[in-house]
Amino acid sequence: MMLAAREMQLLFKNFLDTTADVHAGLIATQYYNLGDNYEQYVSYFDSLALKWLHLKPNNPYLHGLIAEIEEFKNFIPIRSVAPEINLPSTAGDTIALNQIKAKLILIDFWASWCAPCRAENKNTVLPLYEKYHNKGFEVFGVSVDSDRKKWTQAIEKDDYQWIQVIEIDNSTTSKVKTLYKIHQIPTTYILDENRIVLAKNLRGSQLEDFVKAFFEE
Repeated sequence: MMLAAREMQLLFKNFLDTTADVHAGLIATQYYNLGDNYEQYVSYFDSLALKWLHLKPNNPYLHGLIAEIEEFKNFIPIRSVAPEINLPSTAGDTIALNQIKAKLILIDFWASWCAPCRAENKNTVLPLYEKYHNKGFEVFGVSVDSDRKKWTQAIEKDDYQWIQVIEIDNSTTSKVKTLYKIHQIPTTYILDENRIVLAKNLRGSQLEDFVKAFFEE
C-alpha cells in the first residue's frame, strides 16, 4: 500500500507539472502531498501558481491558493519574535517560553497519540538533545493532548528529558494552537536565545543538519 501511495503521488506531480487545465490542477493540489517538508511545499506550489496565473489570471480559486501560500510565508515569519507560550508543565507549575535560557530552542508541538511525532522525537530530537544540550540546545515540548495521563505516560515511556508543557486540546478554546496556527502535528519552530525564529518545520535529517551546523560551525 505504501508503494502504491508513492506511485500515486508521482502521478499527481507529473500531472501538476504538465497540465494546462488550471481548474483540474487546483483540484489535484488537494491530493498531492510533499510529506513533512512544508518549505518545499510552499516553494513548489508557489511556482505552480505563478505558471497558472499566466493561463488563468482571473480564476478565483487560483487566487485563493496564492492567498493561502502568502499567509503561510508571512505567518510568524523567519526573523520575527516567537509569540509567548505560558503553560503548565508535568510538575504542575507554569513555564513560559521567555523563561528558557538557551542558545538554540526547538519548540515541538506534538501529542501522545501522534505516531509521527513520537517517532521523530525518539529518532531525531532525543539524540540531538543528548548531544547538544550541554552546549546550549533546549527543547520546549508543547502537547496538544486531550488526556493529561496519556501525555505523561508517553513522556515517561519514550524517556523525553526536555521541558514539557500542555494545553489540553479543545478546538474551541486552545489559545496556543490558534496563536501558532497549528493545523497538524508535528510542527516545529527553531529560535535563537532572543526567541527570534530561525527556521520552521524542520524534521529528520534537515533538523539534524541545522542543529549540527549551529553548534559546530
